[in-house]
Amino acid sequence: MESKVFGQVLFNYGFDRQDNLIFWNKVYNINISAAAYFEKDGISKNQEDSFLKYKGSEMQYISKAEQLLIDYIRMQVGAQGSLQSICAQYTPRTLRFDRNGQCVILIDDSKDPDGGLAVLLFPD
Repeated sequence: MESKVFGQVLFNYGFDRQDNLIFWNKVYNINISAAAYFEKDGISKNQEDSFLKYKGSEMQYISKAEQLLIDYIRMQVGAQGSLQSICAQYTPRTLRFDRNGQCVILIDDSKDPDGGLAVLLFPD
């Protein structure tokens, strides 16, 4: 399906497409997802508005996510958690736009494959 805001998307428990994200100065191939239970639900106006908001200040939101993740990990493991070890353990996988307009980055944790983290970008 072609979305005027998201571009070409495929439905798979949400409207998804692939894109690149620069996180910690490294390029990751991630999934951009507009959440939906059914294909007939389409992409909501809130999701479109959120995507445009994100794209308008993408670098600021990415910087916010990087800092929140670093702060969280250092709280969990203490000051000894180096940026290099954090980068090696955590990988951004999905930028998700929920139907209410909420935007989160879903991050895999190599030490906890069944877990992971979600970093809320907005609303604050």
